[in-house]
Amino acid sequence: MRQLLIPLLVIITFIILVFVSGAIFVVTQKQYAVVTQFGEIKRIVNQPGLFFKVPIIQKANFLEKRIITLDEREPTNIITEEKNFLLVDMYAKWKIIDPEKFYTKIRTINSAQQRITQVINAKLREEFGRRSLKDVISEQREVVMQKLLATSSNELGEFGLEIVDVRLKKVELPDAVLDSTFARMKAERLRVANELRSTGAAQSERIRAEADRESRVILAEAYSQAEITRGEGDAQAANIYAQAYEQDPEFYSFYKSMTVYQQNLGKGDDLFILDPKSKFLQHYQ
Repeated sequence: MRQLLIPLLVIITFIILVFVSGAIFVVTQKQYAVVTQFGEIKRIVNQPGLFFKVPIIQKANFLEKRIITLDEREPTNIITEEKNFLLVDMYAKWKIIDPEKFYTKIRTINSAQQRITQVINAKLREEFGRRSLKDVISEQREVVMQKLLATSSNELGEFGLEIVDVRLKKVELPDAVLDSTFARMKAERLRVANELRSTGAAQSERIRAEADRESRVILAEAYSQAEITRGEGDAQAANIYAQAYEQDPEFYSFYKSMTVYQQNLGKGDDLFILDPKSKFLQHYQ
């Protein structure tokens, strides 16, 4: 009898342990718990702790409470208002705000990621299609992100989801379009450079001509003023000579002779042949 009792106790203990383990579940701060019975939601557990459920009949399904990052591996093809093709690389951060709606309509994280990608890409095409390349790259980029965030969150709210943030990591042209764009930009810059070069050459010639004209005018005015000054000086000198001659003609004659001697005699090998009675030597007699 005892030999049968021990195995029976072991079996009963095992059944109790299985029953208890199936009746208890733990919810952490990072999780929601959706308790279902035959696929029907019975209750939602939002708080962390130790909870109980009916073993075997009921099941605890755990959902992520933290913010999840959606980062697309491949850029999305977008067309702008100008019919320019762009490759847009973006990421989004989202979280579950209504576990009941999420479990009923989406259920898994992978399904949620796919749904979010579809909605955001559709909204992205809609916003980019209203704007030019310049707007989406620089001027209205933040406006586009805010509208994308608002419209995406509004549409995904029915699935128990909230989009926390949407950001563009990179916006670039496809390689084929990029090459043609660079070629067009290069041609445009070359055209502008040639225009600037020709304009600069014309301005240079005009400035040079004006400078030459002003130079000639200044030189002519300076020459005219110099001639006037020289004439006035000669007149004053003649007047001074005349006054000096009137005051003492003999001394004036002596001074003039000395000046001539100084200017003409005693220079190198010059040789003068003069009559001793010449007026030129009157002061040496």
